[in-house]
Amino acid sequence: MQQRRNYYIIGSVLLSILLVPLSGSGIISLKWGIVPFFGGSALIAVSLLWLSSCIFSKEMNSGYILQVFRYILTAGLITSFSGLLLLSGSYIRYVAMDRLSPHWILFWPLVLVACLIFLAGMYRKIIQGNVETFKRWERFIKREDREPRSFLKNLWEEVILQKQLRRESHIRWLRHVLIFWGFVSLWLVDFAFAVITKYLPIFGWPPLPKDSAVRVGFDFFLDFFGLMILTGTAVALLWGLRVRRTTQKIYTDTPTAAFLFIVAFTGYLVEGLRLAALPYEPYMGYSFLGNFVASFIRGTDLSFSSIHRGLWLFHVFISCAFIAYFPVKRLVHSCATPVGKLMQSQKTMLDKKVKGVVSGLLNPEE
Repeated sequence: MQQRRNYYIIGSVLLSILLVPLSGSGIISLKWGIVPFFGGSALIAVSLLWLSSCIFSKEMNSGYILQVFRYILTAGLITSFSGLLLLSGSYIRYVAMDRLSPHWILFWPLVLVACLIFLAGMYRKIIQGNVETFKRWERFIKREDREPRSFLKNLWEEVILQKQLRRESHIRWLRHVLIFWGFVSLWLVDFAFAVITKYLPIFGWPPLPKDSAVRVGFDFFLDFFGLMILTGTAVALLWGLRVRRTTQKIYTDTPTAAFLFIVAFTGYLVEGLRLAALPYEPYMGYSFLGNFVASFIRGTDLSFSSIHRGLWLFHVFISCAFIAYFPVKRLVHSCATPVGKLMQSQKTMLDKKVKGVVSGLLNPEE
């Protein structure tokens, strides 16, 4: 294992030595960093979908499925890492050529560091922290014992709809659904927005007009899902105040809720300042919250550009800080809890585990 890790480190260094200068010198353009980065990310997603066939199919050997999974995952990681190196070279070149404004120069390293801390934290919490648990479970996990219908039922009822939480507490359910699905939906929409409006034009796609149906649709849903987060965190904060002296305090996480509330709130302020600096046009109404903020300050003597830039930097900083903070506190349960719910659906495996534990206690010499 240590030898393999050394090979990975050596390979990463060699890739860096080769790829960063190529893109940094302009021999390889920006688009050839974007392609492998997103292509590698897609391969990683495909590898996870392929691995899910262990749950839903008995047609192939488990060893074969795992072997193919490792190949696809490794290819995805290497490809996306190569793309990241190429993008890093392009970033260095643009900075050296003074083609990036100061706030974008700061933005990309902050995002990269935050994402690396996030991935390391999630790995440590969810994977590394559960290695021993998996080892104890491993002998009870058999594909012939899987129950895909129960898995799908729990996926729908307990992960998507979160019925058990709703039975326990409507307010906690509302808070959780608004924050969890608002966050997931906002991320997906924002990702699609970035790809369509920022990256595809690099490859020659025509930019979207600001008043096009697709663009205003993005504007609306970005505000809508952001509002879900803002509402959910507000509910969490108010409910936390209400139960702070009761036994239900254990279900609160006020620092995280406040952190996320500030992230969402400053995002709307930034959007409002951006819109306020422009003459009003009908398409702005689809950014309904940003436009609402803008309506209070449009036409005033404020220096929108300087305020917007400063608040934008603050918003970026606390957003990146929140990404890095995510695995540290209880918010990580948003990822861990669904996995536990899905495992609970596999009754046959659970029964075999119980029988195995009892058998071990009764017959310790075996």
